[in-house]
Amino acid sequence: MTYHLAVDIGGTFTDLVALDDATGELRVTKSSSSADDPVAAVLEVIRKVDIPAADVARFEMQPLFVRGVSDTI
Repeated sequence: MTYHLAVDIGGTFTDLVALDDATGELRVTKSSSSADDPVAAVLEVIRKVDIPAADVARFEMQPLFVRGVSDTI
């Protein structure tokens, strides 16, 4: 299976939407954000939807991993 991921790292929560390329199934989850380690929150939402890293689509001609972030100035 191959999944396309969209992640939004917010001040309170990190959200993830994963699309199964073969079936069209969507998996959606969220976890608490961590200002000190935003990568930990991304890894946590991926773990929560139970997607092996090998199944995340690689960047080719189109963006397949989309990261959003909201910061205050």
